[in-house]
Amino acid sequence: MLRQSQHAYLSENITPYAFSLGLQQLPQELNNEIASALMLIDAEINRQAATIAYVNNFKLMMWVILAIVPMVFLLRGPSRSKPA
Repeated sequence: MLRQSQHAYLSENITPYAFSLGLQQLPQELNNEIASALMLIDAEINRQAATIAYVNNFKLMMWVILAIVPMVFLLRGPSRSKPA
């Protein structure tokens, strides 16, 4: 789910008509190249979204561990029985 939301966020401005990509100035004969270029851009966005989700998962694990660490001080040691 995190990866999907990151992918949506990263790709919200990627369209064939985005001026930052410069694809609208290409001749009509290059339509196949536009499609393959957009596929490459989508693959890169997938890679970056997976990386962001991976880092975010580690941040979540860090906060969970930091919340659990104080519970170590609530543990008791083993009871020591007196030798007979």
